[in-house]
Amino acid sequence: MLLPPICAYCAYSRHEEGKGYVCKAFPDGIPKEIIMGYDHRFPLGDEKILFKKKKGINITKKDLDEMFSTNIKKIDEDVNY
Repeated sequence: MLLPPICAYCAYSRHEEGKGYVCKAFPDGIPKEIIMGYDHRFPLGDEKILFKKKKGINITKKDLDEMFSTNIKKIDEDVNY
């Protein structure tokens, strides 16, 4: 399984043997919606843990906005950066 683009920059993502890529929000595996490009700066369901940029990663809000410019949900100014 490929690591979804947003997960590559997220402080919560990791790889676990036998499960693939997981994170704090999805300990049993990252949902296909996120793998297919859903912008996890917004909740997919009722999860409280959302994207948080890894320390030392050089990506800006503008970069992330462009990555998800085709998403239905638009970016709020209050997103975790």
